[in-house]
Amino acid sequence: MLRLYGEGVIYDVSFLLYVLAPLALYLLLCPDWLWRKRWHLRVLQVAMTIGVFLMLFTAVAEWLFWDEFGVRFNFIAVDYLVYSDEVINNILESYPVYPLLAALTVIAGITTAVLQPRVRRIAAAPLLSWPQRGVSLAGAVTTIALSVVIIGQNFRAARAATLIRTSLPVTGRTSSLPRSGTTNWTTRSSTRSCPRPPPPIPT
Repeated sequence: MLRLYGEGVIYDVSFLLYVLAPLALYLLLCPDWLWRKRWHLRVLQVAMTIGVFLMLFTAVAEWLFWDEFGVRFNFIAVDYLVYSDEVINNILESYPVYPLLAALTVIAGITTAVLQPRVRRIAAAPLLSWPQRGVSLAGAVTTIALSVVIIGQNFRAARAATLIRTSLPVTGRTSSLPRSGTTNWTTRSSTRSCPRPPPPIPT
């Protein structure tokens, strides 16, 4: 159990490194005259609100994915993007999507309002010198590079995914997406052949 949670933390931290890399790069290279602008602070607050919303949205989506398949996001979630119309229609029929989005928007707005004094203090703090920024940038790039080299899918899971994808049956002009539970996937005619997505494999 500890090993599973430990691996989950490692993968989550590596994901956060990739997500925060553009913001970290921007903050390290942002000039002082731009940092002091009042409208720049507004832009940062809006960006933080959007970021909080996306994090909450991802958390809810992964929770629902776990409730449905018993695993965290894996290659199945990516495979289902091929059937975006069917998946979106089924999600809209199965879950209260719009109330959930509204609730996440409210929570993101409240979180931004609560953190606004802290963000103002950060914006008023002196910026790093360019040599200090260079050291921080080198450290960030090194950390991301190590994450890319060291952290990845293990061979067994990648091999299983390859074997399943190469053995997918072709169903013709119609396709159905399997899903556990009582709700059936919506079938939709298509002008091209659509393979049936494989069942999820715990990773």
